[in-house]
Amino acid sequence: MIILLPLIAGVVIMFASLAGVIFTNKKLGTWLNKNLNILVSLAAGTFAFLVYSLATESVELLGSQTALLFIFGSFLISWVSFKLIPFFHHHHTEESDHEPSPAEGRKILFADAIHNVGDGIILFASFTISPALGLVTTIGIFVHEFIQELSEYFVLRKAGYTNAQALLKNFQVSATIIFGILIAAFLNQLLIEPYLLAITAGVFLTIVLQDLLPETIESAREPGKLLPYTGAFVFGLAIMFGISNVAGHSHVHGDEDHEDHEDHEDHEDHEDHEEFWS
Repeated sequence: MIILLPLIAGVVIMFASLAGVIFTNKKLGTWLNKNLNILVSLAAGTFAFLVYSLATESVELLGSQTALLFIFGSFLISWVSFKLIPFFHHHHTEESDHEPSPAEGRKILFADAIHNVGDGIILFASFTISPALGLVTTIGIFVHEFIQELSEYFVLRKAGYTNAQALLKNFQVSATIIFGILIAAFLNQLLIEPYLLAITAGVFLTIVLQDLLPETIESAREPGKLLPYTGAFVFGLAIMFGISNVAGHSHVHGDEDHEDHEDHEDHEDHEDHEEFWS
């Protein structure tokens, strides 16, 4: 079944919500907190390649329509982030003077639930286009979710949640990615996957430019930080490029394959006809 791979990928991504468990180990948590922005740079690299993959697929499938959908996706995430849900973006470090209230903690969880539904929809769409694109999308989302869930863990802890409560809430909210996959499966008959890819490319590019890269650039300005942060970004690109090449690249265009098959059969029939009369 076509839904099986997206569901497996969704369950794998759900476990990124338990990233906060790292901070229950004091030494490991301290080390990770000091180097968290390195992971942000890595995520920026993986997302940059993901944007490229989604955009190229969209251009191939939709042509000139891609540009408008790309811009729409960018405006959509900007509106959601700064107008509808202004707490959508999370700070990726523990250091903050602001002490969030329990109500703010619940708002963060609500925003994450919406975000995860969107991830589920694009995950299904990616696997529908090709398994290779689905794999690349899964890894990109997982890396970003891992970092985002770390920051959410900080917020929930400061909002008064215990370690167990913060981890449980994050895991429960992460399950909404399955809901997104099921929604996409229901809408699959509408053949909207290429349009979702184009819109998502715009969304993810905006996340890279407004959320991930600014933190990377700000951190890289510190003495001696430019090389490791640049290296992490390039490493993220390289990982995704390698995985994409190993996974291969095959489109799922049923109609085109069917037409090619019919053309091939017609050609063979024509050759047999010529041989019969010769």
